[in-house]
Amino acid sequence: MSRASSPLTGRRLSPWTSGDCIEGSWDQILGAIQLCHQAVAQKRQRVITNSTIDDRSIQPHHLQEMVAVVEEEFGRNVVQPV
Repeated sequence: MSRASSPLTGRRLSPWTSGDCIEGSWDQILGAIQLCHQAVAQKRQRVITNSTIDDRSIQPHHLQEMVAVVEEEFGRNVVQPV
């Protein structure tokens, strides 16, 4: 999967202890999950893909805001660009 054609292109991706977080539209997120699953399935006989959707309509937070708080606490950048 080339990064230029990936649904992850231009999306925010952040590593957390609970896994990687991806922010985008439904189609972008589900497309990214599908491509990642298919990429692993090409090299393995069995693939299990788990995903958790945290949809906060009452108190929306964007990854950029959450990362900024963590980086302020650490006093340095904690996320590498994709």
